[in-house]
Amino acid sequence: RAVLPQSTVLAFPFTALEIVRMGAVAQGSRTPDEQARRALAKVGLSGFEGRAYNMLSGGEQQRVQFARALAQVPLAVENGESRVLLLDEPTSSLDLGHQISVLETAKDFVAAGGTVLAILHDLNLAAEFADQLIVMHRGTVTACGSALETINDETIARVYGVGGAVGRLPADHIAYVLPQARHR
Repeated sequence: RAVLPQSTVLAFPFTALEIVRMGAVAQGSRTPDEQARRALAKVGLSGFEGRAYNMLSGGEQQRVQFARALAQVPLAVENGESRVLLLDEPTSSLDLGHQISVLETAKDFVAAGGTVLAILHDLNLAAEFADQLIVMHRGTVTACGSALETINDETIARVYGVGGAVGRLPADHIAYVLPQARHR
């Protein structure tokens, strides 16, 4: 398994390659540099290998950390066992294109037989990419199921205190949330 925390603070001036290489080494790779370079390429950071982590933007740092997790778990299934990615806000600090790219990579990992557990506060991204959603409020499960079953006006009102915000895209299975002011 590999974990992507919500944020990471480093005290030493590691390069992007060194950080991703740590994931490959933890996995036991015999070719950690090659594995780290492949993971960086997968997140669109080829050419960033020698850059100092602390000099990268917040989104680039997030993608380096995602690459580290991918280097640690390069295969969705290994020795007949499903591997797991635990992602805490993997799209924080990312622009729309990179948000989609990260979640498509996670979806591909699942399609290859792996498991992904992601914490997302962006309900639109969760509705688009998650097979199953668990909506929590104050530490309690409020709703569990598909996007259509969990993302609805009742749940949004109960959890966030806003109503009338959920609509449907032409693709029937995708709910979307359009935030509305509480007071008009």
